[in-house]
Amino acid sequence: MSRSSPPAQPSSDGGSSTPHVGGGGSSSSSSRKMIAVTATVGAAASLVAAGLFLIYGDAGGGAAREGDKPRAEESGRQGRTLFKVRSPKVTGGADSMDVVGSWVTDGSYARGTGETVVGMDPGSGERKWELPLDGRICHSSERASASGKAAVVVAESRSSGSACDQLVVFDVDSGKKEWQQELPNGGGSSAYETEVAVSREVVAATWEYGSAAYSLSGGSPLWKHDLDDEGDCTNEDLSGGEVLTVVVKCGYSDDLRVRKLNPGTGTSSWESKLPGDAETGQVVSSDPVVVAVDTDPGTGVRTDVMSVGEDGKLTTISLGKEKYVLDPCQLYAESCPASVVDDDFLYVPSLAQGDGDGAQNEITAFDLRTGKLAWKSGAGKHRVIVPLRMEDGELIAYRLPAPGSGGEVVAIDPAAHGKKQEVLLRNPKAGAALESAFVRPREARILYEDGRLFLQQGAVPKSPDPHQKYVSAVFGAG
Repeated sequence: MSRSSPPAQPSSDGGSSTPHVGGGGSSSSSSRKMIAVTATVGAAASLVAAGLFLIYGDAGGGAAREGDKPRAEESGRQGRTLFKVRSPKVTGGADSMDVVGSWVTDGSYARGTGETVVGMDPGSGERKWELPLDGRICHSSERASASGKAAVVVAESRSSGSACDQLVVFDVDSGKKEWQQELPNGGGSSAYETEVAVSREVVAATWEYGSAAYSLSGGSPLWKHDLDDEGDCTNEDLSGGEVLTVVVKCGYSDDLRVRKLNPGTGTSSWESKLPGDAETGQVVSSDPVVVAVDTDPGTGVRTDVMSVGEDGKLTTISLGKEKYVLDPCQLYAESCPASVVDDDFLYVPSLAQGDGDGAQNEITAFDLRTGKLAWKSGAGKHRVIVPLRMEDGELIAYRLPAPGSGGEVVAIDPAAHGKKQEVLLRNPKAGAALESAFVRPREARILYEDGRLFLQQGAVPKSPDPHQKYVSAVFGAG
Protein backbone atom coordinates (compact mmCIF):
# COMPACT_ATOMS: atom_id res chain seq x y z
CA MET A 1 0.00 0.00 0.00
CA SER A 2 1.39 3.39 -0.90
CA ARG A 3 1.97 6.22 1.51
CA SER A 4 -1.36 7.80 2.35
CA SER A 5 -0.28 11.05 3.92
CA PRO A 6 2.56 13.56 3.70
CA PRO A 7 5.40 13.49 6.22
CA ALA A 8 4.51 14.55 9.75
CA GLN A 9 4.97 18.23 10.48
CA PRO A 10 7.15 19.58 13.30
CA SER A 11 5.31 20.24 16.55
CA SER A 12 5.92 22.91 19.11
CA ASP A 13 8.16 20.78 21.32
CA GLY A 14 10.57 19.70 18.61
CA GLY A 15 8.94 16.42 17.66
CA SER A 16 6.54 15.82 14.81
CA SER A 17 2.83 15.21 14.92
CA THR A 18 1.15 12.53 12.83
CA PRO A 19 -2.47 13.26 11.92
CA HIS A 20 -5.07 11.21 13.72
CA VAL A 21 -6.63 8.29 11.92
CA GLY A 22 -9.39 5.81 12.48
CA GLY A 23 -12.35 6.53 14.70
CA GLY A 24 -15.50 4.78 15.73
CA GLY A 25 -17.43 4.22 18.89
CA SER A 26 -16.70 2.30 22.05
CA SER A 27 -14.64 -0.87 22.01
CA SER A 28 -14.81 -3.93 24.18
CA SER A 29 -12.57 -4.25 27.21
CA SER A 30 -10.40 -4.98 25.50
CA SER A 31 12.91 -9.86 17.52
CA ARG A 32 15.12 -7.88 19.26
CA LYS A 33 12.76 -7.54 16.35
CA MET A 34 9.21 -7.56 17.72
CA ILE A 35 8.36 -6.16 21.08
CA ALA A 36 5.05 -5.63 22.82
CA VAL A 37 5.37 -5.48 26.67
CA THR A 38 4.38 -7.57 29.81
CA ALA A 39 6.13 -10.24 30.11
CA THR A 40 8.54 -12.55 29.59
CA VAL A 41 10.83 -14.17 28.67
CA GLY A 42 13.73 -16.12 27.69
CA ALA A 43 12.61 -15.92 24.05
CA ALA A 44 14.13 -13.52 21.55
CA ALA A 45 10.85 -11.80 20.82
CA SER A 46 9.76 -10.54 24.18
CA LEU A 47 6.59 -8.87 25.23
CA VAL A 48 6.40 -5.78 27.36
CA ALA A 49 3.37 -3.69 28.26
CA ALA A 50 3.27 -1.62 31.37
CA GLY A 51 0.27 -0.31 33.25
CA LEU A 52 1.75 2.04 35.79
CA PHE A 53 -1.08 3.64 37.72
CA LEU A 54 -0.93 1.29 40.71
CA ILE A 55 2.77 1.85 41.30
CA TYR A 56 2.00 5.20 42.86
CA GLY A 57 0.76 5.09 46.43
CA ASP A 58 1.92 4.81 50.01
CA ALA A 59 0.71 1.36 50.93
CA GLY A 60 3.28 -1.30 51.82
CA GLY A 61 6.35 -2.11 49.79
CA GLY A 62 9.80 -0.84 50.47
CA ALA A 63 11.08 2.35 48.98
CA ALA A 64 14.63 2.20 47.74
CA ARG A 65 16.94 2.69 50.70
CA GLU A 66 20.25 4.44 50.29
CA GLY A 67 21.99 1.10 50.68
CA ASP A 68 19.98 -0.32 47.77
CA LYS A 69 20.77 2.56 45.44
CA PRO A 70 22.45 1.18 42.32
CA ARG A 71 25.46 2.68 40.61
CA ALA A 72 24.26 4.32 37.40
CA GLU A 73 26.61 4.57 34.44
CA GLU A 74 25.78 7.81 32.64
CA SER A 75 26.51 6.65 29.10
CA GLY A 76 23.01 7.05 27.67
CA ARG A 77 22.15 8.95 24.53
CA GLN A 78 20.32 12.24 24.91
CA GLY A 79 16.80 11.76 23.65
CA ARG A 80 14.19 14.00 22.11
CA THR A 81 10.56 13.74 21.05
CA LEU A 82 10.64 12.09 17.62
CA PHE A 83 6.93 12.26 16.84
CA LYS A 84 3.43 12.04 18.27
CA VAL A 85 0.29 10.35 16.93
CA ARG A 86 -3.01 12.16 17.34
CA SER A 87 -5.84 10.27 19.02
CA PRO A 88 -8.74 9.03 16.90
CA LYS A 89 -12.04 10.79 17.42
CA VAL A 90 -14.62 9.06 19.62
CA THR A 91 -17.94 9.06 17.81
CA GLY A 92 -21.44 8.02 18.77
CA GLY A 93 -22.67 8.05 22.34
CA ALA A 94 -19.57 6.56 23.97
CA ASP A 95 -17.55 8.57 26.51
CA SER A 96 -14.30 6.84 25.55
CA MET A 97 -12.81 4.29 23.20
CA ASP A 98 -10.26 1.54 23.70
CA VAL A 99 -7.25 1.86 21.39
CA VAL A 100 -5.95 -1.67 20.95
CA GLY A 101 -2.79 -3.02 19.33
CA SER A 102 0.80 -1.86 18.77
CA TRP A 103 3.79 -3.55 17.19
CA VAL A 104 7.35 -2.53 16.26
CA THR A 105 9.63 -4.02 13.61
CA ASP A 106 12.92 -2.75 12.17
CA GLY A 107 11.01 -0.78 9.55
CA SER A 108 7.55 -0.07 10.94
CA TYR A 109 5.62 1.05 13.97
CA ALA A 110 2.03 -0.17 13.66
CA ARG A 111 -0.75 1.21 15.83
CA GLY A 112 -4.37 0.22 16.19
CA THR A 113 -6.63 3.26 16.13
CA GLY A 114 -10.18 2.04 16.62
CA GLU A 115 -11.33 0.66 13.26
CA THR A 116 -7.98 1.02 11.48
CA VAL A 117 -4.36 -0.08 11.84
CA VAL A 118 -1.78 2.49 10.72
CA GLY A 119 1.87 1.80 9.89
CA MET A 120 4.50 4.50 10.37
CA ASP A 121 8.24 4.90 10.06
CA PRO A 122 9.47 4.21 13.64
CA GLY A 123 11.99 7.04 13.50
CA SER A 124 10.04 9.86 11.85
CA GLY A 125 6.37 8.94 12.20
CA GLU A 126 5.84 9.27 8.45
CA ARG A 127 2.75 7.35 7.44
CA LYS A 128 3.60 4.23 5.40
CA TRP A 129 0.27 2.46 5.16
CA GLU A 130 -3.26 2.27 6.50
CA LEU A 131 -5.36 -0.87 6.90
CA PRO A 132 -9.11 -0.23 7.32
CA LEU A 133 -11.05 -2.96 9.11
CA ASP A 134 -14.69 -4.10 9.06
CA GLY A 135 -15.24 -2.91 12.62
CA ARG A 136 -13.50 -1.86 15.82
CA ILE A 137 -10.49 -3.79 17.09
CA CYS A 138 -11.71 -5.84 20.06
CA HIS A 139 -8.45 -7.63 20.94
CA SER A 140 -4.95 -7.91 19.49
CA SER A 141 -1.93 -10.15 19.71
CA GLU A 142 0.60 -8.43 21.94
CA ARG A 143 3.44 -9.85 19.90
CA ALA A 144 4.07 -10.47 16.21
CA SER A 145 5.70 -13.50 14.65
CA ALA A 146 9.33 -13.68 13.53
CA SER A 147 8.01 -13.23 9.98
CA GLY A 148 6.40 -9.94 10.96
CA LYS A 149 2.74 -10.95 11.11
CA ALA A 150 0.29 -9.83 13.79
CA ALA A 151 -3.35 -10.63 14.51
CA VAL A 152 -6.42 -8.75 15.64
CA VAL A 153 -9.98 -9.78 16.49
CA VAL A 154 -12.39 -7.23 15.06
CA ALA A 155 -16.13 -6.65 15.09
CA GLU A 156 -18.08 -7.97 12.14
CA SER A 157 -19.26 -4.44 11.25
CA ARG A 158 -18.97 -0.85 12.39
CA SER A 159 -22.47 -0.94 13.85
CA SER A 160 -22.76 -0.49 17.62
CA GLY A 161 -22.88 -3.82 19.46
CA SER A 162 -21.69 -5.96 16.55
CA ALA A 163 -20.03 -9.25 17.55
CA CYS A 164 -16.25 -9.60 17.78
CA ASP A 165 -15.96 -12.67 15.58
CA GLN A 166 -13.54 -11.75 12.77
CA LEU A 167 -9.89 -12.83 12.93
CA VAL A 168 -7.55 -10.73 10.77
CA VAL A 169 -3.83 -11.38 10.18
CA PHE A 170 -1.68 -8.70 8.55
CA ASP A 171 1.95 -7.92 7.77
CA VAL A 172 3.34 -5.26 10.10
CA ASP A 173 5.90 -3.95 7.58
CA SER A 174 3.66 -3.64 4.53
CA GLY A 175 0.17 -3.34 6.01
CA LYS A 176 -1.04 -6.11 3.72
CA LYS A 177 -4.03 -8.06 5.02
CA GLU A 178 -2.92 -11.67 4.77
CA TRP A 179 -6.29 -13.21 5.48
CA GLN A 180 -9.54 -12.87 7.41
CA GLN A 181 -12.09 -15.40 8.56
CA GLU A 182 -14.95 -15.79 10.97
CA LEU A 183 -14.16 -17.40 14.32
CA PRO A 184 -16.33 -20.25 15.60
CA ASN A 185 -16.91 -18.40 18.88
CA GLY A 186 -20.69 -18.40 18.64
CA GLY A 187 -21.12 -14.63 18.47
CA GLY A 188 -23.09 -12.99 21.26
CA SER A 189 -21.50 -12.34 24.65
CA SER A 190 -18.88 -15.06 24.21
CA ALA A 191 -17.41 -13.22 21.22
CA TYR A 192 -16.64 -10.17 23.35
CA GLU A 193 -14.37 -12.34 25.51
CA THR A 194 -12.33 -13.67 22.60
CA GLU A 195 -8.56 -13.42 23.08
CA VAL A 196 -5.80 -13.87 20.51
CA ALA A 197 -2.09 -14.71 20.71
CA VAL A 198 0.72 -15.52 18.28
CA SER A 199 3.01 -18.50 18.91
CA ARG A 200 5.74 -19.27 16.39
CA GLU A 201 3.91 -19.22 13.01
CA VAL A 202 0.51 -19.98 14.56
CA VAL A 203 -2.28 -17.68 15.70
CA ALA A 204 -4.60 -19.00 18.41
CA ALA A 205 -7.87 -17.59 19.71
CA THR A 206 -9.77 -18.53 22.85
CA TRP A 207 -13.22 -17.65 24.10
CA GLU A 208 -15.22 -18.73 27.11
CA TYR A 209 -15.97 -22.29 26.02
CA GLY A 210 -13.51 -23.01 23.23
CA SER A 211 -10.39 -22.25 21.24
CA ALA A 212 -9.02 -22.61 17.72
CA ALA A 213 -5.71 -22.13 15.92
CA TYR A 214 -4.72 -21.26 12.36
CA SER A 215 -1.57 -21.05 10.29
CA LEU A 216 -0.32 -17.48 10.11
CA SER A 217 0.59 -18.12 6.49
CA GLY A 218 -2.69 -18.63 4.65
CA GLY A 219 -5.05 -19.10 7.57
CA SER A 220 -5.57 -22.84 7.26
CA PRO A 221 -7.27 -24.33 10.37
CA LEU A 222 -4.92 -26.36 12.56
CA TRP A 223 -7.05 -27.44 15.52
CA LYS A 224 -10.15 -26.63 17.54
CA HIS A 225 -11.03 -27.34 21.18
CA ASP A 226 -14.50 -27.36 22.68
CA LEU A 227 -14.42 -27.12 26.48
CA ASP A 228 -18.00 -28.39 26.65
CA ASP A 229 -16.48 -31.79 25.87
CA GLU A 230 -14.50 -31.59 29.13
CA GLY A 231 -17.47 -30.84 31.36
CA ASP A 232 -17.93 -27.56 33.17
CA CYS A 233 -14.74 -25.75 32.07
CA THR A 234 -14.09 -22.22 30.81
CA ASN A 235 -11.01 -20.46 29.45
CA GLU A 236 -9.43 -17.89 31.77
CA ASP A 237 -6.26 -16.71 30.00
CA LEU A 238 -3.98 -17.25 27.00
CA SER A 239 -0.33 -16.44 26.26
CA GLY A 240 1.83 -16.99 23.18
CA GLY A 241 5.53 -17.21 22.48
CA GLU A 242 7.51 -20.38 21.82
CA VAL A 243 4.61 -22.32 23.30
CA LEU A 244 0.97 -21.60 24.01
CA THR A 245 -0.08 -21.46 27.64
CA VAL A 246 -3.72 -21.42 28.74
CA VAL A 247 -5.44 -21.21 32.11
CA VAL A 248 -8.81 -22.93 32.45
CA LYS A 249 -11.32 -23.06 35.28
CA CYS A 250 -13.14 -26.36 35.76
CA GLY A 251 -15.79 -27.99 37.92
CA TYR A 252 -18.21 -26.77 40.53
CA SER A 253 -15.27 -25.93 42.78
CA ASP A 254 -13.85 -23.60 40.08
CA ASP A 255 -10.38 -25.13 40.32
CA LEU A 256 -7.76 -23.51 38.09
CA ARG A 257 -5.46 -25.46 35.80
CA VAL A 258 -2.58 -24.25 33.62
CA ARG A 259 -1.84 -26.14 30.41
CA LYS A 260 1.17 -25.97 28.10
CA LEU A 261 0.13 -26.55 24.47
CA ASN A 262 1.95 -27.37 21.26
CA PRO A 263 0.98 -24.44 18.97
CA GLY A 264 0.71 -26.57 15.84
CA THR A 265 -1.35 -29.43 17.25
CA GLY A 266 -3.08 -28.04 20.33
CA THR A 267 -2.02 -31.07 22.36
CA SER A 268 -1.10 -30.51 25.99
CA SER A 269 2.36 -31.58 27.12
CA TRP A 270 1.32 -31.19 30.76
CA GLU A 271 -1.36 -29.79 33.02
CA SER A 272 -0.84 -28.42 36.52
CA LYS A 273 -3.55 -27.62 39.03
CA LEU A 274 -3.14 -24.27 40.79
CA PRO A 275 -3.79 -23.90 44.54
CA GLY A 276 -7.39 -24.41 45.62
CA ASP A 277 -7.71 -20.88 47.03
CA ALA A 278 -6.78 -19.27 43.70
CA GLU A 279 -9.81 -17.49 42.19
CA THR A 280 -8.27 -16.16 38.97
CA GLY A 281 -5.06 -16.78 37.06
CA GLN A 282 -3.20 -14.76 34.43
CA VAL A 283 -0.12 -15.92 32.54
CA VAL A 284 2.88 -13.68 33.20
CA SER A 285 5.24 -15.74 31.03
CA SER A 286 4.85 -18.77 28.79
CA ASP A 287 8.54 -19.74 28.71
CA PRO A 288 9.23 -20.42 31.52
CA VAL A 289 5.61 -20.75 32.63
CA VAL A 290 4.76 -18.24 35.35
CA VAL A 291 1.18 -17.49 36.46
CA ALA A 292 -0.15 -14.74 38.74
CA VAL A 293 -3.09 -15.76 40.93
CA ASP A 294 -5.63 -14.13 43.20
CA THR A 295 -5.87 -15.91 46.57
CA ASP A 296 -7.73 -13.16 48.43
CA PRO A 297 -11.45 -13.83 47.77
CA GLY A 298 -13.39 -11.00 46.20
CA THR A 299 -10.51 -8.53 45.88
CA GLY A 300 -9.08 -9.39 42.46
CA VAL A 301 -5.59 -8.63 43.85
CA ARG A 302 -2.79 -10.87 42.54
CA THR A 303 -1.25 -12.02 45.81
CA ASP A 304 0.93 -14.91 44.58
CA VAL A 305 2.93 -15.91 41.54
CA MET A 306 3.38 -19.56 40.60
CA SER A 307 6.47 -20.71 38.73
CA VAL A 308 5.64 -23.98 36.97
CA GLY A 309 8.48 -26.36 36.17
CA GLU A 310 8.61 -28.68 33.16
CA ASP A 311 7.40 -31.45 35.46
CA GLY A 312 4.37 -29.36 36.44
CA LYS A 313 5.75 -28.73 39.93
CA LEU A 314 4.74 -25.38 41.45
CA THR A 315 7.00 -22.91 43.23
CA THR A 316 5.13 -20.13 45.04
CA ILE A 317 6.31 -16.53 45.17
CA SER A 318 4.23 -14.73 47.79
CA LEU A 319 3.80 -11.02 47.01
CA GLY A 320 1.22 -10.07 49.63
CA LYS A 321 -1.52 -7.51 49.05
CA GLU A 322 0.13 -4.12 49.20
CA LYS A 323 3.81 -4.44 48.36
CA TYR A 324 4.29 -5.14 44.67
CA VAL A 325 2.58 -4.22 41.42
CA LEU A 326 0.88 -7.11 39.66
CA ASP A 327 -2.65 -5.75 39.96
CA PRO A 328 -2.61 -4.29 36.44
CA CYS A 329 -3.11 -7.90 35.24
CA GLN A 330 -6.35 -7.72 33.27
CA LEU A 331 -8.78 -10.41 32.22
CA TYR A 332 -7.55 -10.68 28.64
CA ALA A 333 -4.63 -12.33 26.88
CA GLU A 334 -1.03 -11.48 27.79
CA SER A 335 -2.09 -8.73 30.17
CA CYS A 336 0.26 -8.76 33.17
CA PRO A 337 2.13 -5.50 32.68
CA ALA A 338 4.98 -4.24 34.82
CA SER A 339 6.40 -7.74 35.26
CA VAL A 340 9.24 -9.48 33.43
CA VAL A 341 10.51 -13.06 33.59
CA ASP A 342 13.79 -14.65 32.48
CA ASP A 343 15.13 -18.15 33.13
CA ASP A 344 16.09 -17.30 36.71
CA PHE A 345 14.01 -14.46 38.09
CA LEU A 346 10.65 -12.75 38.24
CA TYR A 347 11.09 -8.96 38.20
CA VAL A 348 8.33 -6.81 39.70
CA PRO A 349 8.23 -3.16 40.82
CA SER A 350 7.33 -2.29 44.38
CA LEU A 351 4.60 0.16 45.17
CA ALA A 352 6.06 3.64 45.42
CA GLN A 353 6.55 5.22 48.81
CA GLY A 354 5.79 8.89 49.26
CA ASP A 355 3.38 11.22 47.52
CA GLY A 356 3.52 13.15 44.28
CA ASP A 357 6.98 14.25 43.19
CA GLY A 358 8.58 12.56 46.20
CA ALA A 359 7.49 9.04 45.26
CA GLN A 360 10.15 6.39 44.73
CA ASN A 361 10.34 2.61 44.46
CA GLU A 362 12.54 -0.29 43.37
CA ILE A 363 12.54 -3.39 41.21
CA THR A 364 12.61 -6.66 43.13
CA ALA A 365 13.96 -9.92 41.69
CA PHE A 366 12.47 -13.20 42.99
CA ASP A 367 14.21 -16.53 42.41
CA LEU A 368 11.94 -18.78 40.29
CA ARG A 369 13.40 -21.95 41.79
CA THR A 370 13.10 -21.07 45.48
CA GLY A 371 10.40 -18.39 45.43
CA LYS A 372 12.59 -16.19 47.63
CA LEU A 373 13.58 -12.55 47.20
CA ALA A 374 17.00 -12.48 45.53
CA TRP A 375 17.92 -8.79 45.16
CA LYS A 376 16.58 -5.27 44.65
CA SER A 377 17.51 -2.38 42.38
CA GLY A 378 16.34 1.06 43.49
CA ALA A 379 15.09 3.83 41.23
CA GLY A 380 17.02 6.55 43.05
CA LYS A 381 15.80 9.62 44.87
CA HIS A 382 12.37 10.79 43.78
CA ARG A 383 12.28 8.26 40.94
CA VAL A 384 9.91 5.44 40.05
CA ILE A 385 11.11 2.51 37.95
CA VAL A 386 9.34 -0.32 36.09
CA PRO A 387 10.81 -3.35 34.27
CA LEU A 388 10.13 -3.61 30.53
CA ARG A 389 11.85 -6.66 29.06
CA MET A 390 15.03 -8.72 28.81
CA GLU A 391 17.68 -8.01 26.19
CA ASP A 392 21.06 -9.73 25.85
CA GLY A 393 20.89 -11.00 29.43
CA GLU A 394 20.08 -7.59 30.92
CA LEU A 395 16.85 -6.24 32.32
CA ILE A 396 15.63 -3.17 30.42
CA ALA A 397 13.71 -0.80 32.69
CA TYR A 398 12.12 2.64 32.51
CA ARG A 399 12.70 5.35 35.10
CA LEU A 400 9.71 7.64 34.96
CA PRO A 401 10.03 11.44 34.67
CA ALA A 402 11.00 13.21 37.90
CA PRO A 403 10.99 16.85 39.00
CA GLY A 404 13.39 18.66 36.71
CA SER A 405 14.19 15.74 34.41
CA GLY A 406 12.71 13.51 31.75
CA GLY A 407 12.40 9.76 31.87
CA GLU A 408 15.28 7.35 31.34
CA VAL A 409 15.67 3.86 29.91
CA VAL A 410 18.28 1.81 31.78
CA ALA A 411 19.85 -1.65 31.56
CA ILE A 412 20.21 -3.56 34.84
CA ASP A 413 22.74 -6.38 35.14
CA PRO A 414 21.26 -9.36 37.04
CA ALA A 415 24.77 -10.78 37.48
CA ALA A 416 25.60 -7.72 39.60
CA HIS A 417 22.41 -8.22 41.65
CA GLY A 418 20.94 -4.95 40.43
CA LYS A 419 23.79 -2.80 41.73
CA LYS A 420 24.69 -1.64 38.21
CA GLN A 421 22.36 0.39 35.98
CA GLU A 422 23.50 1.68 32.60
CA VAL A 423 21.53 4.61 31.15
CA LEU A 424 20.59 3.86 27.55
CA LEU A 425 18.34 6.81 26.75
CA ARG A 426 17.81 10.07 28.63
CA ASN A 427 14.72 12.04 27.62
CA PRO A 428 14.64 15.85 27.73
CA LYS A 429 13.21 17.88 30.57
CA ALA A 430 11.03 19.70 28.04
CA GLY A 431 9.16 16.48 27.27
CA ALA A 432 8.54 15.44 30.89
CA ALA A 433 4.93 16.69 30.95
CA LEU A 434 4.17 14.74 27.78
CA GLU A 435 5.79 11.60 29.20
CA SER A 436 3.88 11.90 32.46
CA ALA A 437 0.57 12.05 30.60
CA PHE A 438 1.29 8.62 29.16
CA VAL A 439 2.71 6.74 32.13
CA ARG A 440 0.14 7.54 34.82
CA PRO A 441 -3.12 6.16 33.34
CA ARG A 442 -4.21 2.58 33.85
CA GLU A 443 -4.20 1.93 30.13
CA ALA A 444 -0.59 3.01 29.49
CA ARG A 445 1.50 0.81 27.19
CA ILE A 446 5.29 1.08 26.81
CA LEU A 447 7.56 -0.36 24.13
CA TYR A 448 11.35 0.02 23.85
CA GLU A 449 12.97 -1.09 20.62
CA ASP A 450 16.11 -0.10 18.69
CA GLY A 451 16.85 2.76 21.09
CA ARG A 452 13.37 4.27 20.84
CA LEU A 453 10.78 4.56 23.59
CA PHE A 454 7.15 4.24 22.49
CA LEU A 455 4.62 5.58 25.01
CA GLN A 456 1.00 4.77 24.26
CA GLN A 457 -2.49 5.29 25.60
CA GLY A 458 -4.80 2.28 25.77
CA ALA A 459 -7.97 4.37 25.72
CA VAL A 460 -8.97 7.88 24.65
CA PRO A 461 -11.82 10.01 26.04
CA LYS A 462 -14.41 11.78 23.92
CA SER A 463 -13.35 15.14 25.37
CA PRO A 464 -9.56 14.90 25.85
CA ASP A 465 -7.46 17.37 27.79
CA PRO A 466 -4.40 18.82 25.97
CA HIS A 467 -2.12 15.85 26.71
CA GLN A 468 -4.79 13.26 25.86
CA LYS A 469 -5.01 14.40 22.26
CA TYR A 470 -2.12 12.06 21.42
CA VAL A 471 -2.46 8.29 21.41
CA SER A 472 1.30 7.72 21.09
CA ALA A 473 4.51 9.65 21.75
CA VAL A 474 7.89 8.35 20.60
CA PHE A 475 11.26 9.37 22.07
CA GLY A 476 14.74 8.61 20.82
CA ALA A 477 18.10 10.03 19.89
CA GLY A 478 17.59 9.71 16.15
